[in-house]
Amino acid sequence: MMTPRSVASLACTVTALWLCFALSQSEPAFGQANPSSQPVAAATADADVDDCRSLRPQRAVVGCTRLLALTGPNSVIGAMRVNVLANRAESLLQLGRAAEALADVDVALSTDLRNPRLQIARARALAALDRDDDAIVTYTLLLRVDRRQTAGMIERGRLHQRAGRLNEARADYEEAIRRRIDRPEGYVALAEMLVAQARSATDRRQAEAWLKEAGTLLQQAAEFGFDQPEVFLARAGWREVAGADQLALEEYERAIRADRNAGEAYLGRARLRQRLGQLEAARADAAEAVLSFGDRQDVMTLARELGVDPGSVRRPVELQPVPPTDTGLPVIGEGVRMALVIGNGNYAAIDDLPNAINDGRAVAAKLRALGFVVELVENAGKEQLTKAREAFVQAARKTGAAAALIYYAGHGALHEGNSFIVPVDARIEPGIDLSGQLVDTVELVRSVEAAIPVVLFFFDGCRSLPTLPDKAMAAGAGTAVAANSAPSRALRKTAKANTLKVYATELGHTASDGSGKHSPFTESFLGHVGAPREEIETLVKRIRIDVMKQTAEKQRPELVSGISGRFFFTR
Repeated sequence: MMTPRSVASLACTVTALWLCFALSQSEPAFGQANPSSQPVAAATADADVDDCRSLRPQRAVVGCTRLLALTGPNSVIGAMRVNVLANRAESLLQLGRAAEALADVDVALSTDLRNPRLQIARARALAALDRDDDAIVTYTLLLRVDRRQTAGMIERGRLHQRAGRLNEARADYEEAIRRRIDRPEGYVALAEMLVAQARSATDRRQAEAWLKEAGTLLQQAAEFGFDQPEVFLARAGWREVAGADQLALEEYERAIRADRNAGEAYLGRARLRQRLGQLEAARADAAEAVLSFGDRQDVMTLARELGVDPGSVRRPVELQPVPPTDTGLPVIGEGVRMALVIGNGNYAAIDDLPNAINDGRAVAAKLRALGFVVELVENAGKEQLTKAREAFVQAARKTGAAAALIYYAGHGALHEGNSFIVPVDARIEPGIDLSGQLVDTVELVRSVEAAIPVVLFFFDGCRSLPTLPDKAMAAGAGTAVAANSAPSRALRKTAKANTLKVYATELGHTASDGSGKHSPFTESFLGHVGAPREEIETLVKRIRIDVMKQTAEKQRPELVSGISGRFFFTR
C-alpha cells in the first residue's frame, strides 16, 4: 500500500535542485561540475524548466524536450526525468498526440511503476487511442492500490459514459463525491453527464429534471471550487442547454479570468459565439484555442469553419512588464523586509519530519538572497516559538519594516476551525487541552500585523483531523493532530488588508513531507519565488499548480488574500 509520502514523491526540478545545492554549498544538481563554470548552460536549463512547467501545452512540450536532450553534467536523470516525462506526456495529451504521450509514460513507469500521476496519464493516453477497456483496467488497478484516488474514478466514469454505460458512470461519479465530498470534481462530472443527457433528450420533462439536478450539483461544486475554471466551464454548458446564452458567455469569461490558459473555455465560447453569429469574437476565441491546443482535431475543424488559418496564428511578442507605478495599483512592501522561518522536524511525542529542517534552511537561504532579514528557528518548543515571535515583532517595529514573511514547515493541526503549529515539545494525550499545547496561526499572524503593514504567511503543514499516530509509525505526511471541532469554512476566505496566507493544503487535508530533500510545497516555493517581476498572487497560483501536479492532485495549496496592491519578491 502506498503511503502519502510515496504518492507525493517527485524529485526537485532542475532549477530548484541547482538552487538547493548551491545555497547549501553542497554538490551541484547537475553532477560534479561547479555550477559557476556553466552559467550559459544553467541559464538555458532554467528557461527550459519554466517552459516545461508551462500551462501552454505546445510550449511545455518544447521545454521538456530540451531538458530531456541535455547531456553531460546537466543531464536530467532519475526522478527528475520521471517528472519531466510526465509533464511532456500530459502536454502531448492536450495536443491530441496520444501515442507519443503513451511512449513517454511507459518510459517513466519503468523507473516509477506505482506513480499515480503516471498511471492516470497512461489511462488517458489509452482512452485517447480508443483502447477504453485497457484504460478502465488501468484505472481499476490504480483505485485498488489507492482508495483515496478520486481522479481515476472520475476518469473511469467518463469512459463508461462514453460507452453508453450511464449507470456505471453515475456510480463512479457518486462514489467520487462520497470519497471527497469537499472537492468539486465529482459534482462537476455528474452534472456534465446530466447536461449531456438533457441536450439529447426528446422528453422535455425528463430534460428539465436532469437540468435541475445538474444545477443543484453545480451549486454544490461552486461552494468547494471557488474560482476553479472547471466549475465555470460546467456551468457554461449547463446554461447553454437551458437556453441562457448570455449567462453562459459570462461563465466562459469567468473561466478564462480564473485561468488565462483555459483553452477549453476559449473553445466552448468560440462555438457559442459562432452559433450566436458573433463571428469576429468567435474567430478570436478560436485563435486562442489553437494557441492552447495546436493541431488538435476538433480545434482545427472549428478554426477552419470560422475561416481562421491555424498556421497563421501566432502569439504576439510579449512586452516587458509595465512598471508597477503605471498600473494605478500601488506597489506594497517596499523597504526593509523581514522573515521568520520555522522548521520543526524532531518531535518528542509524534513522528519526526526529516525534511522540515531542510525546508526551513533552504527557505531562509532563499529569502536572504532576495534581501530579507531572516531569523531561522529550528525544532522549537512552544516557549521558544513565543519568544521568537515577540523578538521578531520587536525587531520589526524597531527597524520600521515594510513587509514581513512567516514560513512554517512542520507538523500542523486543525483545532477549533483554525490551523495550528505543533511545537516539538507538544504533549498530545487524552484529556489534555490542545490550546495549551499548540500555537494558533491566527494569533501569530495578528501579532505581526500589528507591527508591519504587509504580512505574508506560508504554512507547510497538515490541516486535518485524523487520529494521532504514535511515534513508532513510519514518517510520511506531516501528522495532523486530532482536535475537537470540524473545519470552519467561514475562516477560509478571510484575511486582513495587505495580509496574504498560503497553506500547503486545503482545510481538512494532509500535506506531504516528501521523500526527496524537500516537501512538495517547499520544493515548489523554492522553484518559483523570486521570479522576475511576478506579482505574488500569480506566483502562488504557479506554486499551487506545481504541487497539484507533483502529488496527483492529492494536495491542493490554498490562498487567502487581502492584498490590495502589488507585491514583488524581486524589484
